[in-house]
Amino acid sequence: SDHPFREIVVLTSKPPANELQVDWDKLYFKEISVTLVDREMSHDSMDWCMAPMASKWFMYTNTYFRLRNTIDIMVTDDGRPLIPFVHSDSKDCDDFPACVTSIYRAKSFDPDADKHIQDFDMIFQRELRDDFCRTWSWQNFVPPGDPCVPQGPTASSYLGFIGATRRVRKTYKLYEKSIYGYRSLFLRASTPYSSCEGGRRL
Repeated sequence: SDHPFREIVVLTSKPPANELQVDWDKLYFKEISVTLVDREMSHDSMDWCMAPMASKWFMYTNTYFRLRNTIDIMVTDDGRPLIPFVHSDSKDCDDFPACVTSIYRAKSFDPDADKHIQDFDMIFQRELRDDFCRTWSWQNFVPPGDPCVPQGPTASSYLGFIGATRRVRKTYKLYEKSIYGYRSLFLRASTPYSSCEGGRRL
């Protein structure tokens, strides 16, 4: 892929490095550093909170997705990333329990939270991520019983947190998918086994 990323942090459950399906030579040629991090006892829902990041900005995905061949990160003239969202009261959210749950959690930080952002669409700011994840851990949220909804923090909760601390506008430029369109940076590479019915996951 032609992309701007220069560091990869892989959170694993201690697999031998030679069992990971990684083209190490290609990464070395592109001068991309790769760090393997043991999750230890953490659930994978906490991955983007646990990942040790050196850069100011980062994105998150999992092994079921891959980058498009060409990636462009859109930012404003003053360097704020453009982030797509859907409104919480739209059909695009109401029909998906995962979205409804994400907004419910976001409102625990900001009662006015009304925007849902996919985790893989968010460009996280490291210092804000750290502030948010510390606060999340203090909340002692109980994981939901439904495996088809988020089990941990989401980009919507992160946005709710920075909204409550009045840092959204100086950090991001948000735009509505249904009005301005949208092109994901990631493509599905494989489909995980899931007991969730149809489109229950968003």
